[in-house]
Parts: sequence; structure tokens; C-alpha cells
Amino acid sequence: MRYILVAVVLVGTILAAGLAEAAAPAPVPFKAGSSWTYRVHTKPAQGVAKAEMRTITYRGEMKFRGRAYHAFETRTGMATLERDLMIWTGTAFRRAVVVRMDGAKTMETVYDKPYATSGVAENLAGRTQNFEEGEATGRGAWSNSVSRSTDVKLTTPAGAFTATRWEGTFILGHVKQIYTIYTVGPVEVRADYDIFLKGQYQSTVVHELQKGPVPK
Repeated sequence: MRYILVAVVLVGTILAAGLAEAAAPAPVPFKAGSSWTYRVHTKPAQGVAKAEMRTITYRGEMKFRGRAYHAFETRTGMATLERDLMIWTGTAFRRAVVVRMDGAKTMETVYDKPYATSGVAENLAGRTQNFEEGEATGRGAWSNSVSRSTDVKLTTPAGAFTATRWEGTFILGHVKQIYTIYTVGPVEVRADYDIFLKGQYQSTVVHELQKGPVPK
């Protein structure tokens, strides 16, 4: 009987290992160092509209507090750098941590549940932990609701694409973003945001891909 039990345990272990291997996510479809440049148009409720360039660079895997994430760095101008630490599921990136470096100040927002704004339809809500220069500054509420719409054809400065349209609402504290995101694979080729603060409309922001790798 003991040998039968050992055999059953061994078979179970082998099957579990095989299932874990089969469940491993597909690799990220681009290499570390890949970058995308977006043309960003901001139209405020009051004041003058502006256009600027924004560059997002994939830095590969990076550890944060002992855990590995996929790191994307967003640079607008020279003073501000934002690092998004993501979890890759094989089809979508989920945002887990946002690190914002503005001059000499570093602020971190850590989400209790990683969330996606495209690639999966879901409704999530939770709490953040907030840090400034490594010191805890409090917690906040957040929620995200996203749904898949139809595939559409659209043209950006980077070219013409058949993209999947995602509709969502993201709320962090007093800030609400109502968004429409167009993706080819995990890459955003266009994103439209209406931004509200305490219920008051603030601006519309449109991101359009100018150049960068897009999955075939």
C-alpha cells in the first residue's frame, strides 16, 4: 500500500508540474528597450489646448520590494518620469505599482489588486498604499470598470490599424477618467480620456501612436 501511495503522489506531482508549465503565460511580444512615441493633445475645460510628445519605453523585468514586474517608463519633457510596474498575463498587462519621479521627489502608488484598462473585461475596486520618499502617506480608494467593444479600423500618425476598442471608467480618489482605448495586441495605438475632478469636467486628452512596434 505504501508503494501505491508513493506512486500516486509522484504521478500527481508530475501532472501538477505539467499543468503549471502549460499554464505559463506567453512571452511579452517585444524586447526590453522597445519604445513608443505618442502625440498627446490636451483640451482643457478652460484655457488653451496644447500638444506634446510622450515616450513610453519597456525596460524589461524589474524588482520592486522583492517581486518581479514588467517595467514601462513614461517620459514627458525632462523633469517628470513615471514608471508603471505591470504583471503580464499572456494577453494583457495589469498595473500594480506606479512610481512618479518629479524632480527630486519620488511618489509611489501600490494597488492591492493589479488592474487592466484593456485586454480583459472586468470590474475591480480596492485600496492603494501611497508613499513619498519611501514613507507611507496614507491609503486611497480606487475602482476600474472596463468592457470590450467592437474591432474598428482607425488611422494614427503611425499608420492604419484594425484595433480592438475598450471602454472603461477609472476612479482614483477624487479623480475620474472615462476612457476609450484602441489596442493591437497589448499595444495602445490610440486612447481618449475625459478627466473629472470631484465631479467637475477638467479636460479631454487624446493619445495617438506616432511610432513604435505594433504586433502583426
